Order: sequence, then structure tokens, then C-alpha cells
Amino acid sequence: MKTYAVFTYFVENAADRRAPYREAHLAHLRELHESGRLLLGGALMEPMDSGLLVFRASNPAEIEALLATDSYAVNGIWTKMVIREWNVVVGNVAPAV
Repeated sequence: MKTYAVFTYFVENAADRRAPYREAHLAHLRELHESGRLLLGGALMEPMDSGLLVFRASNPAEIEALLATDSYAVNGIWTKMVIREWNVVVGNVAPAV
């Protein structure tokens, strides 16, 4: 498994527009975390225009499939997603083998 940083970019006024979908979004992320795939996740602040998710996965396509059904993806809160393999060398996430 490799480690990936996933940058999600939000629609304008995301704080207001995400409200109807936020609980479903958080429930989905909690499920991914409990499964061991999602390590960390949250919005980047000031300005709140994007989010960062850290995944362990085999490849980017796996992550795309996991996030395709997220309420933020389905309802247009995320306008773009960038998935980058991350070579973790320091910290609590073990480096990919």
C-alpha cells in the first residue's frame, strides 16, 4: 500500500453550501477511517477553499472509486480533486514499502 495526499477543492461559499450534505460526508469519511484506508482528513482553513485527505491505497483509481459516492462529490461541493503519491519519511504514518 502507498500513501496518498488528496487535495479537494471546494465550490464558492462552501461553508454554507455544504451544510445539507455534511453529516453524510462525515459519516462516509468515518467509515473510510475505520476501514484503515483514510488516515486523516479535514478542511484547510483561512480561506476554507480546499480539503486534505491522507489515504493508504494501492493506486489513485482506488481512491477515486472510494470518493466517487461521497456526498460532497455527488452534490458538487468538490469542484476538483488532485491525488498525489506521498513519500512519507517522518511521522506516524509508516513509509510505503
